[in-house]
Amino acid sequence: MEIKKSQSRLDKKNIIILLPGWDAPNYMFDRIKKEIPKSYGYIHYKYSKEILNADPLLTREYFFTVMNEILEDIKKLNKKKQRNYYIYSQSLGTDFAVIIEPKVKIKKVVLVLPGDNLADAFWKGIKTRSLKKTMVHNGINLEKLKKEWMPISPDSFFKKKGLKSEYFVIVSKKDHIIPYKNEKKLIKILRKNNIKFESKISHLRHIPTIIMESLFPKSTLDFLLK
Repeated sequence: MEIKKSQSRLDKKNIIILLPGWDAPNYMFDRIKKEIPKSYGYIHYKYSKEILNADPLLTREYFFTVMNEILEDIKKLNKKKQRNYYIYSQSLGTDFAVIIEPKVKIKKVVLVLPGDNLADAFWKGIKTRSLKKTMVHNGINLEKLKKEWMPISPDSFFKKKGLKSEYFVIVSKKDHIIPYKNEKKLIKILRKNNIKFESKISHLRHIPTIIMESLFPKSTLDFLLK
């Protein structure tokens, strides 16, 4: 599993971490990176498609590989000088945002189309049906998958950690990749745990929502930068 990075202005005090969705093309973040002020640096991560696969344990291993890479990069930057960190994440990338947030100080986090439980969203989503079919053939059901993926699932962190970041959450009523029901459950978890957040509802499907937010990132960048 390969991890690629593009980065700029890492000498700045403020750094935005950009985390894409599953198999998202690099150009999806081109407009966002252009709109980031010159007073901010950024690191844009790209992980290969096999990060989600039909082997639950391998998927979990790959998730921690990406997480540790991001945390190591932050550690190296902080050795030079302390920074302010922000996260902008989409779809699958929202999982990494939630996993990382309790481990380092992150000022603000944007979650575009997140789910509350990784296994549940994977099991019920359309894009992962072929992987699910292979899992079922190998004797894996949803309950087994939830158990294996608990350490990399958002609800495990939101329910057990005293998260201090501010969140901006975008959900879609027509999402069929990360079901809207799972997105709503995450909002409920935020409210229940008194985590500070703002929210926005899209009336487009999953991919069109991500495209629109990528092309017109004003609301999310305003939140991160204000």
